[in-house]
Amino acid sequence: MTELSILMIDDSTDDAALILHQLRNSNYHITMKHIDHLDELQSQLQEAIWDVILCDIMMPNLTVQQVLTTLKEHEIETPVLVMSGHIEMAQAIDLLHAGAKDFIRKDDTARLIPSIERALNNYQVRQEKKYALEALQVAKEEAEKANQEKSYFLMVMNHELRRPLHGIEGLLDILSEENQAWTQEQRDFLEMARSSTTSINQLVNDVLDFNAAESGCMHIQNHTFDLVTFLVDTLDPFFTIMKSNGLHILFEMKNLPHAVISDSSRLRQILFNLVNNAIKFTHSGKITLYAEMQLDAFEREVLYFSITDTGEGLSEENLQHIFQPFANFHQADTEQHLGAGLGTSIVKKILEMMEGQIWVKSSLGVGSCFSFEIPIIVCPKTSENPYAHVDYVYHDNDSHDTLDQLSRDFTKAQNNTTNLSLQLNSELNILLVEDDPVSQIITQRGLKQANMQIHLASNGLDAWDKIQQQSYDVLITDLEMPKLDGISLTKKIRTTELSNQHKALPIICLTAHKLPEIKKACLDAGMNQFLTKPIDINTVIHTIRNLIKPSNKKDLA
Repeated sequence: MTELSILMIDDSTDDAALILHQLRNSNYHITMKHIDHLDELQSQLQEAIWDVILCDIMMPNLTVQQVLTTLKEHEIETPVLVMSGHIEMAQAIDLLHAGAKDFIRKDDTARLIPSIERALNNYQVRQEKKYALEALQVAKEEAEKANQEKSYFLMVMNHELRRPLHGIEGLLDILSEENQAWTQEQRDFLEMARSSTTSINQLVNDVLDFNAAESGCMHIQNHTFDLVTFLVDTLDPFFTIMKSNGLHILFEMKNLPHAVISDSSRLRQILFNLVNNAIKFTHSGKITLYAEMQLDAFEREVLYFSITDTGEGLSEENLQHIFQPFANFHQADTEQHLGAGLGTSIVKKILEMMEGQIWVKSSLGVGSCFSFEIPIIVCPKTSENPYAHVDYVYHDNDSHDTLDQLSRDFTKAQNNTTNLSLQLNSELNILLVEDDPVSQIITQRGLKQANMQIHLASNGLDAWDKIQQQSYDVLITDLEMPKLDGISLTKKIRTTELSNQHKALPIICLTAHKLPEIKKACLDAGMNQFLTKPIDINTVIHTIRNLIKPSNKKDLA
């Protein structure tokens, strides 16, 4: 028999005995306690756990309302059934609203057991729901904690990887400026080293972007840039690798404009992943790169790009999963390491965010062709954008001088360090706040070549002292530094400028951090620009030029 413990609250011992007799004729083993005072109720609630409470409605020492209130105060959800010889409907409704589960006439005890069973079933359902919600809340909190720990880990690893990468890429750039006496083989080794660091940097970006895409934090930032120069500069490093691998190259541009509005950083990421995959899986033959401005079905101007290789190709089965995360297809006849398998899934996500699309055709043993298109706003032809659309073909039998000449022909002053040097003379004073010795050397050297005077501070507090002693045209600061970090330094500067009504000092953040929340914190603190290491020094110079207005400096052309 099922155990059933009942707390009977009734001032009539006869009624209590009668009800107990009715209950013992059921299929339950009844344990019942009879009380009729409030202090007894409080004592019983502390001493035992009751399955159900039967409560008379008319008692001199205790009311049903007091019982219901006491249960709520003790946070006890035991079902309460009200029993009475007579009860008005309005009164019954009020008691149900107050928390009673049912009301039963004492002369209708046949309803007692069904009412108890119904109340217990409902109570069990509520308890199961309660426990499920509590378990769900615990799981949610644990997931949020795990996600926070993951984000923190990615933030730390991102910073710690980007910092040395910035140093390696910067030092390789310095070596490339002094390689006149090198053999062609040595120059090729240098280009392959630079490409390797770029690959590591891209892997870091892929991991962060995959995490950002999964959490909905990936963003598109459109701006104006020269599309032709961008494509030449982005693809040129790959040509050295292709040639060293014995691959033939064909690069064709058709009807491409110069000044366009899009997100060049995301477009570079798309090209890097797709071209890098083509090189990785093509051991012999040719890679063809084709770019063209077209009109889509909605008469929008779109950039169409295709990467065709004569590599291993993909089976029909693998084609169905090519854009899924960690889709890492290993052919049986190769021992090649294929990487993390994030590139194509991130490419698809980026293109979807840019309102573009990607598709692929492939035959096993023949090769693959990845094609994509994205809407791009073409800037009108003006005095600042005088060039017509470009048609151009580059073959592997052309020298790199051909590409270099194309880049020189169409590169505007904001993308060229030499031209910038003519615009910014030595009167421009830059305060560089950086605690990493390698980053100090790289940034100082690049800015000095643009005829800028560089003043160095190794931490935020040192920088603050220098600012009190003299004025600077631009402040370039790292974030994580001893004594005073970059954000705290910026807030200190902005607060002082506001209180003294001083002109705002342009502040550029140059950091190994990339997470959107860190960028937001920097801009909210008062920084003007946020640049992420590793970075091309031309980007820093271009940023400085945009921050310094001609009306503020006589040295601008």
